[in-house]
Amino acid sequence: MQLNGSRKVLGLLRGYDVRPRVISKRVAFNSTTPRPRLTILQVFLNIVLDDAVEEKVGGEKVKLGMVVSRFTKHCYETVLSGR
Repeated sequence: MQLNGSRKVLGLLRGYDVRPRVISKRVAFNSTTPRPRLTILQVFLNIVLDDAVEEKVGGEKVKLGMVVSRFTKHCYETVLSGR
């Protein structure tokens, strides 16, 4: 797993889950012309690694044990039909 700050963690994948959540929906309609609809999703990704090891930049390895990481990402989706 590549993390922020050029950190790298290796281990045995024990589990993961992905949970999307709708933050907002914006629909703009004109009486004659439909406008695009924008949906903003917040996606949570949880990863569990066992026997994890962090690889430092100089090649040094640090044992971490079990690691649970939570990632959040915002996704934007536009629908052009307006329906």
